[in-house]
Amino acid sequence: MPNPDHLEIRVGGYYVCAKGGSLIRHIYDVTQVDGHELLCWESNLLINGARDRMICSARHLQRWSSREATAEEVERFWSAPKGE
Repeated sequence: MPNPDHLEIRVGGYYVCAKGGSLIRHIYDVTQVDGHELLCWESNLLINGARDRMICSARHLQRWSSREATAEEVERFWSAPKGE
């Protein structure tokens, strides 16, 4: 698996999961928790539209991600039906 440490995780970015590639996270905000900067993200599992929201560190997202999403994947992120 490629080392994703070179990815610059940024607000507004879309990142693809290193395992499988059908899960994408969109970073939509930054927050402070106990003096630590954390990123707010929304995920979409493109195969069924299941969505989730959480916060975590940029380092965690670097380890989780294999690459930035393509324009086609970003379009699918927003057009995929919302799961239960």
